[in-house]
Amino acid sequence: MAPLVVVAQKKFGYLASVLIAQAYLENGYGLDPDCGVLTEANNVLGMKKELLNSTWESDYWHGDFITKKTPEWDEGLHYIDDDFRKYTSIKDCFFEYCQFMRDARYSKGGTYNYRDVLTMTDPKTFITTMAGCGYCTDPDYPKSVMAIIEKHGLTQYDAKMTVVKTVRSIFVSLGKTLIDLVAANRSRCRTTE
Repeated sequence: MAPLVVVAQKKFGYLASVLIAQAYLENGYGLDPDCGVLTEANNVLGMKKELLNSTWESDYWHGDFITKKTPEWDEGLHYIDDDFRKYTSIKDCFFEYCQFMRDARYSKGGTYNYRDVLTMTDPKTFITTMAGCGYCTDPDYPKSVMAIIEKHGLTQYDAKMTVVKTVRSIFVSLGKTLIDLVAANRSRCRTTE
């Protein structure tokens, strides 16, 4: 799973440690018999067919879905039948999830739901902020994800992105892109003949 998640991290900016931990949690490490139907559908993140009444469209899901019983927390734990997306590969599941987190809005032209979270480099801040944006119904979700990250040392997969995100945040704080900075300093780089 890790190599796919690292590629998704590079493409979309989603912390690999959080993504791996979410996949472990959502499918019971691939061993939970109740989650087997999701694993067989390559939906290791529990992506539901309907996502937040969003106007976002996926590049990685093609309309297939399965129905299964799932726990929900709404004034206590209860189970409902819900529809979940079916993917051609686990890679498509990771990519769609990351694309959704980057691009989904509550309504056409509305605010992005989770895009700002993608600039965070600390897993605890990342998952807590995401949960605060309405991501999950389980009030213990951030604690559960962090416990998995810590137990398996998953932050080792974030190290390479931390440098990229730090450089990106410096450019953003300067209000400039790398292209702007190169153009502004081009005269300093020229050699004289």
